[in-house]
Amino acid sequence: QLGSNSIPTHRALAILKAITGNVDKPGSTHVAEMPDYIPELDFELSEKFPQIYEKQLNKDKLVLQTHQGFQRVRELTLKHNKRLPMRYLTSAHPNLVWKAMLTGKPYPIRAMIVMASNPLLTQADAKLIYEALTSLDLLIALELFQTPTSLLADYVLPSAGILERPLLETNAGTTNIAYGGPEAVQPYYERKPDYYFWKELGHRLDQQEYWPWETYTEALAATFEPLGLAWEEFCETGLYCSDNNYYKYEELDPASNQPQGFATPSGKVELYSETLKKMGCDPLPVPKKLAATSEEYPLILITGARFQPYYASSYHQIEEYREVHPDPVAEVNEQTAGELGLKEGDFILVQTERGKARFKLKISKMADKVVSVEYGWWYPEMDNTDPTLGGLWLSNANVLTNADIETSDPLVGTWTYNGIPCLVRKCKI
Repeated sequence: QLGSNSIPTHRALAILKAITGNVDKPGSTHVAEMPDYIPELDFELSEKFPQIYEKQLNKDKLVLQTHQGFQRVRELTLKHNKRLPMRYLTSAHPNLVWKAMLTGKPYPIRAMIVMASNPLLTQADAKLIYEALTSLDLLIALELFQTPTSLLADYVLPSAGILERPLLETNAGTTNIAYGGPEAVQPYYERKPDYYFWKELGHRLDQQEYWPWETYTEALAATFEPLGLAWEEFCETGLYCSDNNYYKYEELDPASNQPQGFATPSGKVELYSETLKKMGCDPLPVPKKLAATSEEYPLILITGARFQPYYASSYHQIEEYREVHPDPVAEVNEQTAGELGLKEGDFILVQTERGKARFKLKISKMADKVVSVEYGWWYPEMDNTDPTLGGLWLSNANVLTNADIETSDPLVGTWTYNGIPCLVRKCKI
């Protein structure tokens, strides 16, 4: 994530595909089609709560990641009988949520349900998130394992693992592909699929008509009703997809008898976006200047490096994994290490304007003056009480980052995980 450069970068990549003719043909970027089955979009029911449109935290702060921005894009996609998932394109910017929890502005947020997430380790500005979560009246976590976030929760509900529940993945209902299958084993102990938590909560909010299925399997099976495809039949292969249909932009529109083109005002690939121009944004992808290094912070930081055998902030409690990968790693190249008087295996502190974190140095082939750190690290064997929370603050890459709305991408609010000025110095364990 490159903050204000995220959208310009992705737009530039899309433009390169277009001008080289690599769009909707074999071997290129395939323009997706709406599914034959019931898409996830039909289950969103966001239109049932129009009052939330005026309460959105992003309003007047972001251009596209709002209900107004969503509607503008939606109008274009509807011309091709396609729709976009509202929940992805209107969700609140996390930084605004944390600050609303702390300030009560523009309105108070006093409770939170955390599911499949560990924001204290996996989202930017961990210190702000900690202050926000500890200010709440109620925090609930649906979890597989203990995490620093669940350690703060008032209630922790044990979720069924990936092998303990049926699975259906439909890519938010924006493509004609689905894959999944039945549970491999019944849930151990008292674990349940998350579906039952949300169903029971919905019933208590008088939403019974929107939760008509008794079991999670029945709910997933309903997806295939338009196809007459039984869940058991789908599970025989675990895959549903149609044949690829290419060159769709050349197909004739029945109403005009003209090629249907693309979902833009002109129907053409618009390298220069009139839609973005009307919304007050750059019609062309213009790079923004990143924060510059300085004498105090002479290096460039990359956070979010993935590494085996862990997954994000998961599995650090498994002893066999810790034996394979016992320490959080920061990488620099040989020249940079030499200039800093460091050698492989040294423990170092990486520091930015936001905070500092400890890592073990590894020498790698990479650019000069760049530091890449692993993220998601904590130490479950350490004191689990607040504020230690399993060594949350020792090697947390997101102590080094921030997600201020002012420095995020103005279209969708992407914050900066990379290109952050930092310094590195040797430290003792």
